[in-house]
Amino acid sequence: MIRTGIAGQTSDAADCTVVYLARHGQTPLNESGVLRGLADPALDEAGREQARRLGMALGPRSPSLVVASPLRRAIQTAQPVADRAGLPVTTDQRLVDREYRPSATALPAAWTMPTRIC
Repeated sequence: MIRTGIAGQTSDAADCTVVYLARHGQTPLNESGVLRGLADPALDEAGREQARRLGMALGPRSPSLVVASPLRRAIQTAQPVADRAGLPVTTDQRLVDREYRPSATALPAAWTMPTRIC
């Protein structure tokens, strides 16, 4: 089996590791523009549909591992992929989002939240 890599390079599948990264699906806070940080909202209807489509796209690719942040929105996004692949979702604390509230950081009191993150 041959997989195509960067710039059309090819290699044997046994010699390569493919990593898929996906951001969590939409939550109600995404729609309002609020930074979630360590808040733990569930996916909304649109986010559940995004997760379902992700599962349809990645699940059949036979991943050997599905890893997510322990935050609910990340697990809910990863679950359809894991279900389609017949795997559990493994959580890893190192994938947790950062906290955006000024009170939770060592930033100066004058620090203000940006209105948009790009």
